[in-house]
Amino acid sequence: GAKDIQANLLLGSKGIDLPKIVQKLESISTKRTFEPIQPVEDLDISSKLENEVRNKILAAFDSGYNEMLESVYENSWEHQEAEWKQQKRKVLTAMGGFSGACVEIGKHVGILIDKPAPALANLGPIETIYVSKIIEYNNIF
Repeated sequence: GAKDIQANLLLGSKGIDLPKIVQKLESISTKRTFEPIQPVEDLDISSKLENEVRNKILAAFDSGYNEMLESVYENSWEHQEAEWKQQKRKVLTAMGGFSGACVEIGKHVGILIDKPAPALANLGPIETIYVSKIIEYNNIF
């Protein structure tokens, strides 16, 4: 529309041939490159076989691309989950003062402690209550 005409005039005044650039870009469009080739209507066997081979190659590329996307998606979530677990361990270790003992949230995992850990003496009153509730929870399950 009007904006295209203005852009063409502006770029044309600087010596840029916009229609020629657009034509070049349309000729190298990758979307058309990977579109399935239309079936050959005539009875030329060599053209039909060549067309089938090209279609199979394009289908293989498409299949590989989709598998790669799915793999990247799964691996990124596995990596994110591992980072979350590592961060959770750091937080729980810092809160409870337990080294190596990890409380799994949402799972029934018990940690047996015969006597209070020496780090409990260094905790404030709210932290002590929180740690005692975690120990109580683990003893129930």
